[in-house]
Amino acid sequence: GLANQGETNSKILQEIAANHYQKEKIAISTFGVGEDFNENLMTNLAEYGHGNYYFIDKSEKIPEIFRKEMQGLLSVVAQKAKLKIQFPTDYIQVLKSYGYEHNVSKNEILIDYNDLFAEEEKVVVLKLKLQKPIDRSLDFMIKFTYQDANANHAEKELTKQLTLIPTEDKNLIAKNINEEVIKHKILFLANERFEMATAKVDERDYEKAKSILKE
Repeated sequence: GLANQGETNSKILQEIAANHYQKEKIAISTFGVGEDFNENLMTNLAEYGHGNYYFIDKSEKIPEIFRKEMQGLLSVVAQKAKLKIQFPTDYIQVLKSYGYEHNVSKNEILIDYNDLFAEEEKVVVLKLKLQKPIDRSLDFMIKFTYQDANANHAEKELTKQLTLIPTEDKNLIAKNINEEVIKHKILFLANERFEMATAKVDERDYEKAKSILKE
């Protein structure tokens, strides 16, 4: 739960976790026990290591959480799973992805999930920037490819098209607000702010750290 021996720089530890996943497909899950641990470090190691993060407030919960994690390893339903999102580059710039690392190639965002387990949910939030005002509908083609572990690793593909429609109708906007997306956005942004504040504390700039946390 704490980086207090050997390499202690959280960003370098994140890179180590990410490199092991990218080169060897070794994922890492982290378990924060009690209250005396670095939650920011634990969540980031799991994020960059393509694993899961668990908070354990009571020791009695440890067997159940480890059982869940081990069952997941035994219930792989998809391998080499990848999410591809084609987007209109003349209007949209991709600034960041939260939840998983991404690569951008020309007009396509690529997110590599590797293995997926039965009933597992994955969340990715993309931060986009408009290059210019939207004067027409914009299409985003979503493609999910994987090898079906229950069908002799047959190649499978799922596609879906999302359309962004510009409007000034406030009622229509309110009707289409996705509360689940907003919830995840708040969580990811709060974690990002906490990282920034932690960095300022490491620099002994306590006033700036307080300002970031207050914001």
